[in-house]
Amino acid sequence: PIAGLEHRIAEDGEILLRGDTIFRGYLNRPEDTAEVLDEDRWFHTGDIGEIDPDGFLRITDRKKNLIITAGGKNVAPAQIETYIKREPVVSQVVVLGDRKPFLVALITVNPDHSQGLGPEEIEQRIARAVDEANTLLPRYEQVKKFRVLPTEFSIEGGELTPTMKVRRSKVLEKHAATVASPSATHTGAKAKGSTASPAVTHTGAKSKGSTASPAVTHTGADGKGDTDSPSTDHSAKMAHHLGKAMKLARGAAKVH
Repeated sequence: PIAGLEHRIAEDGEILLRGDTIFRGYLNRPEDTAEVLDEDRWFHTGDIGEIDPDGFLRITDRKKNLIITAGGKNVAPAQIETYIKREPVVSQVVVLGDRKPFLVALITVNPDHSQGLGPEEIEQRIARAVDEANTLLPRYEQVKKFRVLPTEFSIEGGELTPTMKVRRSKVLEKHAATVASPSATHTGAKAKGSTASPAVTHTGAKSKGSTASPAVTHTGADGKGDTDSPSTDHSAKMAHHLGKAMKLARGAAKVH
């Protein structure tokens, strides 16, 4: 915190500031002024943040990016995305879920760090990254579904601004069907898990124990998994999807 400034965190997580160095308002724009300065002269910064254990003010996201779940919880997606991006195979992450009962992550593959990896290994590493991120988050911030996209976000595709910032509304608009698709269910933070076998297993953040069958298990947000038949049909489809995503991602990398 800066000397001479008061600060506090609002109920929705927004950082509020007050002091002699805060501006008095917009010239001849009382309505705009009222939007950022309340009756007690607290300036609403538009940033989401927290006070860390050492007493420092930490900015975690922008309020305009705030997700309000169906349960009324406020979620700042930036920290969740940062946790998932610790996995080198992951290139970009956008967490969505406004007015929804759970969060969904759209993930793209880094072509440089996925070379030589098969589709199933990529899928396993991403699923593990999501599960590990979930262990660091309260239940309402945990990602219950994710989907690997075939191409990275780009300026040309409309998902990025010229300064490479994600246009969340555009991403949601472009991939709304993907988010709503049942096939997007890959992991569930509530799932009581299983040890991965050579098959692709998607477990939850609180994973404990039993060995997975050769089938591919998709665990939903309620932690109740539906197991596919032991046939290779589903695995082949998944491998085809990821193989296509890797090929397109590498092609885009060569173009750039």
